[in-house]
Amino acid sequence: MSSRKKRHRIRDPDQACTMSPGVVGVILWQACQGALINKIGTCRNVEMTYSVDPHFCFLSITTAIIYNLLEKQMSLLWIMGGLTVVALAILNLLLIRKYRTERQQRLTETELNKEQNLIRNCERYHLSNREADVLRHILAGHTYRSAAEELFISQKTVDAHLRKIYAKSGVKNKVELVVKFYS
Repeated sequence: MSSRKKRHRIRDPDQACTMSPGVVGVILWQACQGALINKIGTCRNVEMTYSVDPHFCFLSITTAIIYNLLEKQMSLLWIMGGLTVVALAILNLLLIRKYRTERQQRLTETELNKEQNLIRNCERYHLSNREADVLRHILAGHTYRSAAEELFISQKTVDAHLRKIYAKSGVKNKVELVVKFYS
């Protein structure tokens, strides 16, 4: 009789989610072993799509490592390799989270700085409240027509306000206007 280990195949991500973390961990661990033994980046023992929750996979692999450690079925080299894989994956997630948080903070700060510069420049050039409202809409990329509709004024009034803004700030076109009021 052959004492071959049974290889599991996960073809459906929903199937993986209904299994216990330990079972999925053992399957994933076998996949890692197979990939390392074959010296390739993929494993033929497990077919799995990427739609399985990564947190569930990390929990599964960790559970499998602990289970195998307790059962003394794995050599120390395999245990350290598995812990390294889990640690690198967790580190990767933490770095992604840090990057996203920092990026969101920079975007928020940039928007706040733009608004503060706009307010400061509106005061510097003595723009009325209505002129400042028209300017905000135009700098946001609205057309004269859409700015007029949102402010409940005519397009000619928007044009008149912009001519006054150009005169007060000393600009000749919209590009100069953006540079002057956002810097």
